[in-house]
Amino acid sequence: MNILYESKEMQLESGDKILLFTEGITDAINDLNEPFDIKRIVNAIKRTYTQSSDDILNAVVYDLKAFTDIENLKNDATIFITEVK
Repeated sequence: MNILYESKEMQLESGDKILLFTEGITDAINDLNEPFDIKRIVNAIKRTYTQSSDDILNAVVYDLKAFTDIENLKNDATIFITEVK
């Protein structure tokens, strides 16, 4: 399997946040067999990006719970957020 990864460098500043997640989040499907996909994560971030890291994380988890039964995810599902101090 050939997988290409892109590498970039960025200067982070105080208050910047980094959100990481495993494919189990974006692979989660609902009753209509639709994936949660990256667009739904981006929408949650757009609604909350000026708020705390906890609020952003909670928005993504809230949207995921509203989308699918998270107790029955088929894959590892991990979300991590950190903020530069």
